[in-house]
Amino acid sequence: MKKILLLVLAVSSVICVSCSNDDDSVSPEKAIEGIWSAGSYHFVRYRDGEKVSESKSTFDENNVLEMRFREDGSFVHYYRENGGEDEGSYTGTYTIDGDEIILLYNSGGSDQELVRAQYTISKRILTTVTDEVSSQGGSLYREVTTTEYNKM
Repeated sequence: MKKILLLVLAVSSVICVSCSNDDDSVSPEKAIEGIWSAGSYHFVRYRDGEKVSESKSTFDENNVLEMRFREDGSFVHYYRENGGEDEGSYTGTYTIDGDEIILLYNSGGSDQELVRAQYTISKRILTTVTDEVSSQGGSLYREVTTTEYNKM
């Protein structure tokens, strides 16, 4: 009787564990919700197809960058630099379109700035890549920024 009871408990445990959540996938909108703290930043600038500058940095307690994505489609972009001498935040709304996040920043008044970034989420790491092209003084500039965030 004891062996049968143990067998029943073992089988039911396996069934409960294997059926607990067969679909671990979460919608992109749900996956991005929450607070993301930047860990690293990589910026490359090109002029007429040739690299002219590159910078890499990491964030710490003196230099903080956070993105807070809310369930209602709004976000807060918070930053603190130089040990708190330069601190502020931006707000706006976001939408997800495939592998792209579209951020509409409120710049004050009726002004708004649109930023499109390719993004991926792997485990608890959000990676965004913006690729912006502009022209100035007869030259074509391209700026590629990759930022890696950790879920808080």
